[in-house]
Amino acid sequence: MTLDPLLATGRRLWIGSLLWVIGRTLCRAARVDEAVRRELAPLPEGLRIRLEVHGLPHGLTLHKRAGRWRCGPAPRGATSPHLLRVCFKHPAIAFRALSFRLG
Repeated sequence: MTLDPLLATGRRLWIGSLLWVIGRTLCRAARVDEAVRRELAPLPEGLRIRLEVHGLPHGLTLHKRAGRWRCGPAPRGATSPHLLRVCFKHPAIAFRALSFRLG
């Protein structure tokens, strides 16, 4: 058995955990940090932001509801014309971007 499948699985797990941490951090920062709150305030109510990686089943979804940012999908019945979707085409690019290793 080669190391390549193990490395690929490790990268997928790392990317999934980075998406989770980044999402929770952004939601928390939007609540407690005044500078972040000012930056995000002009964004429209109901905005959904989705970060995903091609080939991975789960991504990160943030949505603005009642003036607060929340992680996870928007509630059922919520209709929002605003969707920003960012999809990394390859896990290696997502790994580098989410690990802040672009260069």
